[in-house]
Amino acid sequence: MDMSGAIGATNKETYELPTEFFEAAFGKSMKSSGCYFKHESATITEAEEASHELYCERAQIKDGQTVLDIACSQGGLVLYIARKYKKCQVTGLTNSKAQVNYLLSRAEKLGLTNVHAILADVNQYEFGTYDRLLMIKLIEHMKNIPLFLRKLSTWMTEDSLLFVEHVCHKTFSHSFEAIDENDWYSGFIFPRGSDDVSVVDHWVVNGMHMARSL
Repeated sequence: MDMSGAIGATNKETYELPTEFFEAAFGKSMKSSGCYFKHESATITEAEEASHELYCERAQIKDGQTVLDIACSQGGLVLYIARKYKKCQVTGLTNSKAQVNYLLSRAEKLGLTNVHAILADVNQYEFGTYDRLLMIKLIEHMKNIPLFLRKLSTWMTEDSLLFVEHVCHKTFSHSFEAIDENDWYSGFIFPRGSDDVSVVDHWVVNGMHMARSL
């Protein structure tokens, strides 16, 4: 069984779009996954930052660590961690050339020397090890999750942690296979991915945060 679904098509249709599109559609850091609204009057930019803060807390990010953001998009989380934890070496991995160029350009403008970017397909590229791996809204693309997690484990030491944000139903597993032409989310955003997986720990964020984000 292949490890991933139709990532190539999704990348071409979505992730290689001009940066101007994401600037118009999302907040300041162009976070394309769900944000976290602490209160009703929170702006999208405030919700993006609150979400990044929550990721760092739950992933137990500490200064001096090596951090890898897998499928980093425009690098909002990479830049957030690099600014907050000056001694961390933070790397963003993406298979989008446009995203790599934008991330490195933003890091240079912000004077961040602890930001790195890798242009690669996560299915094929091999890394060293990292203290923390973060994966935000990528695992939905995966067709064989156990095989993918086995690959990620080779990038971790015994003390490393992997933090995953996963879009899911509150009760049922979702294979993200489009039922008909009206199933837009499965057909175009996460085509042919997902499988069941057991977790050690998890947190639930109400789907209304995602609704307000998009």
